[in-house]
Amino acid sequence: MKEIVKGLGIFGLTLAVLILIGVDPMVSAAFAGTGGAEVNDVWTWISDGLQGTWGKIFAAIFIGFAILAAKSGNAIATLVFAAIAYIIGKVPDIVGTSYTGTF
Repeated sequence: MKEIVKGLGIFGLTLAVLILIGVDPMVSAAFAGTGGAEVNDVWTWISDGLQGTWGKIFAAIFIGFAILAAKSGNAIATLVFAAIAYIIGKVPDIVGTSYTGTF
């Protein structure tokens, strides 16, 4: 039994060292998005779509789902669909205010 515990101790120490060695390159990669413009085109396309015509179409569809759920008497589904319809156009604003600063 002592050999198993001793073996786990050595294994645990080895694992900790390997994790620290593996985490070191990730520390510098944590700041990879602070100055780059790699995803600006994609983010502009997504935010324009959600706040533009397609976002209004999807919001109207979810409002329709909310009305149908309300007619069937399902209050939770009504609230969920109404919340989704409201949030669709707000997602770019939420993401923009939450992730523009460095943590």
